Amino acid sequence: VIEMAEEENVPVPALPEGQSVFTPMVATLRGVHIQDNEIPTTGFLESMKLLNGLFNIIGPKKMAPVKNDINGNIETLENAFKTNPAAFPTLQSLVRPLIAGPKQKKGPVPSFLWLKRALEFMMIWMRNFCSTEMPMREAAQNAYEATLHRYHGFIVHQVFKVAFSSMPDRAGFLVRVGCTTPEKIQHFTAEVREWVELMTPFIQNMQQFLNANNLDDPSTV
Repeated sequence: VIEMAEEENVPVPALPEGQSVFTPMVATLRGVHIQDNEIPTTGFLESMKLLNGLFNIIGPKKMAPVKNDINGNIETLENAFKTNPAAFPTLQSLVRPLIAGPKQKKGPVPSFLWLKRALEFMMIWMRNFCSTEMPMREAAQNAYEATLHRYHGFIVHQVFKVAFSSMPDRAGFLVRVGCTTPEKIQHFTAEVREWVELMTPFIQNMQQFLNANNLDDPSTV
């Protein structure tokens, strides 16, 4: 069964009863564990790809700035991983050999950095959604100000401003994710909250690695 999302005519697949777009995101992330203070490459990146389901529900055009950034950085890290999977079991092992080399504008090091920033934006946005009654637009704007805003120049600010201005309201978003009863809203909110809780140590771990290696470049784009 396919329902058509409003505004963008985007097909939104109906999910099995009792599941939401966050169900597979939570299930896969539960199986990813930080080991020796490092993040498994394959498990983590595969789990993050599932954010595309959320982007498609909100609206792929609205979410294009974040969706393209996350997917592009995942692809860069995966391509580097595939050159020697045995040598790069963790994200840190993938990035570490390149730290002492020339500064990269593209490649695993900046992709690790920008993936962390975009994922932190998503995490805080969803935390705002499930822990407050903020409208979707306000929840996203608040998360953007706390994460990505400081690294963006005027043009990119305007791109995000336009994206936020056309987002569905809170009630519209809940309808799109199939939350048509108080019980379904409660279940969905609990899944979002669990995803945020699961994501938190990964974001903290990535930031610790960036700080320890002086990789948190403050330059704007």
